[in-house]
Amino acid sequence: MVIISDAIEGKLERTVYWLLMSRTATNSGWERIILVSGFWNNNKACEELEIWRKSNPLRAGRKFRCELVR
Repeated sequence: MVIISDAIEGKLERTVYWLLMSRTATNSGWERIILVSGFWNNNKACEELEIWRKSNPLRAGRKFRCELVR
């Protein structure tokens, strides 16, 4: 999809967010997990997706955050 490649390259004009997950429990970097777009408030939708970490015990030590695509 065009929106995903544009988001990766930082070429979006819309307010779109990445849900990021720490690479390890020691927080040595971040991985892009979900691209949040198409909601009335993408930031709020992204913040609500942070509960996704609770759905799998293997993610218990990970940290999540939302980042505006620039």
